Amino acid sequence: MRSFVLILTVAAAYLLLRGSPEGWHVILRVCLAVFILVLGLAVWGKRTTAKSIIATPERPPRWLDFLSMGFAILVIEALFLLFFASAPEIAEDIARKFDEELHPGSYSKGSSNNNEPGSGGGILQTSGNWLWQNNGRRQLGGAGKVRPSNRPEVFLWPRGSAPFRKTGLYLRTFTMALYEADVWNALPLAPETLTSENGVVQVSQIIPEKKLTYQIYHGPNTLGQSLAVTLPNLLEVETSSLRKIAPETYRLPPLAEGEEAYRYRATSSPKFFTENLLPGTSRPEYLNLPSDPKVRSAIEDLAATTKGNSGQRLAQVSDLLASQYLYSLEPKLDPTKDLLLEFLIEKKQGYCEHFATAAALLARSVGFPSRIAYGWSGGRYYEASNMFVFRAKEAHAWTEVKIASGEWVIFDATPANRNEGNSTVADNDESPPVPDGLDLNLSLEGRESLALPPLARLKSFTLIIGGAGLLAFLISLFLKRPEKSTSHHGPGSSLLPPPLSYLSAFRNATAQIGQPMPKGRTLRQQIETLRQEDLSPEFGDELLTYHYQVTYGETPRKTATEKRFISLLKAWQRQGS
Repeated sequence: MRSFVLILTVAAAYLLLRGSPEGWHVILRVCLAVFILVLGLAVWGKRTTAKSIIATPERPPRWLDFLSMGFAILVIEALFLLFFASAPEIAEDIARKFDEELHPGSYSKGSSNNNEPGSGGGILQTSGNWLWQNNGRRQLGGAGKVRPSNRPEVFLWPRGSAPFRKTGLYLRTFTMALYEADVWNALPLAPETLTSENGVVQVSQIIPEKKLTYQIYHGPNTLGQSLAVTLPNLLEVETSSLRKIAPETYRLPPLAEGEEAYRYRATSSPKFFTENLLPGTSRPEYLNLPSDPKVRSAIEDLAATTKGNSGQRLAQVSDLLASQYLYSLEPKLDPTKDLLLEFLIEKKQGYCEHFATAAALLARSVGFPSRIAYGWSGGRYYEASNMFVFRAKEAHAWTEVKIASGEWVIFDATPANRNEGNSTVADNDESPPVPDGLDLNLSLEGRESLALPPLARLKSFTLIIGGAGLLAFLISLFLKRPEKSTSHHGPGSSLLPPPLSYLSAFRNATAQIGQPMPKGRTLRQQIETLRQEDLSPEFGDELLTYHYQVTYGETPRKTATEKRFISLLKAWQRQGS
C-alpha cells in the first residue's frame, strides 16, 4: 500500500512538472509537485513495528529528515530548470559552429538574397522583409543547411486583457498565392494608398467578436520596402498611411528624420482552422494547382487519401504531413529536380516553407482557396516588460485558407515538434534583448500583464501556504516520535533484535529474588548459577531447551508456550521474594 501511494504521488508530480493543468502558473505547479513528492515519501517511509528479529534502524525518520529531503528535491529541480534554460542554446551554438567548420559548404550564408527563413543579419537590421525581397517572389530552397540566427527582429506588447498566449502568435508580413515550378508569387494587385483618419488607418470594416490590440516595434528594411508586421486579419493601424501592394501586404511610410525603427499600434482578429469550417468562394488563382502533371498528380494522390467533407479532409491533411514527413533544416533536396516533388515523394523532409507549400496545394485539391503567408510564429514573453520578442530563427511560413464567412484563417501544417514556433515564457531574472534606443517604459502604459493577476497570485500564495500547512500536519501524524526506550543496554542497543518476552520476564524475576543477570551472561550460565545457590526453578531445563531451539534451531516460536513460561516465572518470582 505504501509503495502504491508513492507511485501515485510520483505520477502526480510528473504531470505537474510536465505542464498540467495548463492554466496553472509554473511556480505553483513546481511547488505542488515538491509537496506531493515529500508527502509520498513520508507515507512510504512510515513503517509498522517489525515483527521479525531483523536489525532495524537506530531511529525512524523524523519530520526534519523529510523537510530536508523536500528542500534537496527543490534545489535539484531549480538546478535542472537553470540548466535546461541556458545550456541548450549555448550547446546548440557550439555544435553549429563546430559543424560549420567541418562542413562549410553545406550551410546557407545569411544575406539579403537568402531564401531560407531565419538566416543572417544584425540586430534590427531589417524587420524580416528579407523574406519579401522587394519583388513579390519567393523560390523554394532546400539544397543546403539552414542556419537560424538568434537575432531579435520584432518586439510586440499586448494591450488590454486579450488572451494572447492561448490563441498562439503569428506575425505576418505578406502573402503569396501563385505557385509554379518551385516559385511563389504575390497575386497581382493595383497598389492602393490607405490614408488615416485621426492617425488611424482603417484596413477592414469587419467588426469581429474578438480582437487583439498590440504595439509593434521593428527595424526598417535597409534594402528597400519596409512592410507592416501584424497579426493576421488586420483591422487597423495607428500610422499616417499604408500602401497596399498585394493582398494582406502593406508597405509602411518612410521613417521620419532621426527615427531608426518603426513603432505603431495595431488591431487584428486572427482565427484558426477547425474541421467544422467549410470552404469559401474566391478568385480562381487561389484554387489553381501547378501545371506540371507529376506535381499535380502527387498532390491529387495525397488528397485522395483523405475522407469526409471538405473540412474533415483538410484536417486530415495536417495529420498526414505530421505523420509521414519529417521537419528538418537540412532537407538535402536536389536543386536540379522539382523541389516540391522531391519533398513529397523522395526525401519526405523539409522545413516550414515546404510544409506550407504542400498544405496550400493540398487544401486547394480538397476545395479550399489557399495562399501561403510569411512572418514569424512563437515569440518569447518577458513579464517584467510585458513584451514578446521574435527572433530571426522564429521566421516561419504557414498556410491560410478561405472559409465560407469570407475570412482567411490560419492553417499551419508544419509539425509542432520543430525547434521554434511555440510561445515561451522567460524566467523572472532573464533580461530581454532590448536594442539601443528602445524605451521600455513607454510600453508599460496601459499594460495588462499576461502573468497571474493579483487576485490569482493571492489565491496561489494561499494555496501554497495551505498546502504546506496540510503537509506539515500529515507528516506530524505519520512521524510521531517514538517513546524513549526504558532498557539500559547502552548506546546502539536498538540495533540489536528486540529481546524475547519470556527472556525479559526471566531477567526481571532473577533481579527480584536478588540474583540479577549480568550483561554478557547467557541463559544457561544464569540457570547454573541459580542451581549452585539452590534457587533454580523446576522448569529451568525446559525453558533452556525451548530458548535454544527457537534461537539457534529451526523450531518456530509458540505464543502459548511463551505465555506459560511467563506465568511460571511470575509465580516463581513471588515464591522467591
